[in-house]
Amino acid sequence: MLTTPDAAAGDHALRAHRYPEWQRQVAARSALNMVFYRPGRDAARVRCPLLVVVAENDRSTPTRLTVRATRAAASAELVRIPGGHYEPFLAGHARAIEAELSFLRRHVLGNQSPGGSETPADAEAPRETA
Repeated sequence: MLTTPDAAAGDHALRAHRYPEWQRQVAARSALNMVFYRPGRDAARVRCPLLVVVAENDRSTPTRLTVRATRAAASAELVRIPGGHYEPFLAGHARAIEAELSFLRRHVLGNQSPGGSETPADAEAPRETA
């Protein structure tokens, strides 16, 4: 459904070639609902720990709006990675997985980060890592 320049990397990033039976179809009603989808409106209501991995050059989901929504959430952590919309599935995959596992260790398992503190060393409100 994406028509932005980032969309060209979609099939490669999602490894569509490995799933030839995958039907690249979306129900029309999904497209109609997307027009009204604004997750940033409700970000301030999120009370559970929240991890947001944002691609710095995302041309499908505006980085500026994602960062603003993350800052509105009470317990949010923002991780920035270089690249476009699908970067967490491409060259930035290891960095995204590292951030996700660290987040889950701290918030699900209650483990401290490898540095010995509860949050990443460069933590801010919201906690943000590069």
